Amino acid sequence: MPSIVDGAVYLSHAAISAPASEPVTLAEAKAHSNIIHADDDAVITAQLVAARDYIEALIKAPLMQRSYRLRLDRFPSANALMLPGWPVQSITAVRYIDPTNTQQTMSSTLYALDADSSPARLTLARGAAWPAVGIEAGLWGVEVEYVAGYTNAAAVPQPLKQALLLVFGHWYDNARETAVADNLREAPHAAETLCRTFTRTRWVV
Repeated sequence: MPSIVDGAVYLSHAAISAPASEPVTLAEAKAHSNIIHADDDAVITAQLVAARDYIEALIKAPLMQRSYRLRLDRFPSANALMLPGWPVQSITAVRYIDPTNTQQTMSSTLYALDADSSPARLTLARGAAWPAVGIEAGLWGVEVEYVAGYTNAAAVPQPLKQALLLVFGHWYDNARETAVADNLREAPHAAETLCRTFTRTRWVV
């Protein structure tokens, strides 16, 4: 169900690009699980992607940097627009549908990124105002494209990497048993504990 914050309906939030790399390499995963052969490299690589997705679902935030698109029906009544992803690295563009039903791009001089807040915020510049938007029920009037996630593997907190390795190791070691069993969806308790201090409340979309 869409959320309403400061009068704006947050309609959708989606990743529009894939990470350029993974937080844990094939070599790191094999060393962690004492795998010395190359027979399962393709399987391991796929499991690392799945484990990263699992950890991102646990913490409700991206590990590796990628682009996101947030859509709202209008600009908020406050001078700040909340961004669900974290950490936010940059704002790519702010687009809106004006009252003549024409898509416009808001000048980057009219807003700034407050990346230190949690959640991060897109804030109006001093003295600026949100542009007028042509509002139609159920349709987006404002679109924010931005980049969120850690910039590279070295920037990802070590507890999150360790949690990912624990999930991968659990899946790899129990591949035959978990292929059709419910515990394939279960993260080891230690992984959940490592993620706990990084878990964010998904307050919108």
